[in-house]
Amino acid sequence: MDERMEEKPPCLKILAEHDPDYGEIFEQLFKVTFSPNVLDAKTKLLIAMCVNASTGMGFGCSEIA
Repeated sequence: MDERMEEKPPCLKILAEHDPDYGEIFEQLFKVTFSPNVLDAKTKLLIAMCVNASTGMGFGCSEIA
């Protein structure tokens, strides 16, 4: 995984605080999603921002930014 992605994003920290089991599942998904692959981390983050924006979740865009 990219060194910049080693730290958990705030959304994962909040999930883990409120529901540790769900937070662990989401953290594993995050690790798989942002592991080195065909797309670089920057492209994956831009896609995540677009998905958040298209679903009306502006707070997700600002958190990712």
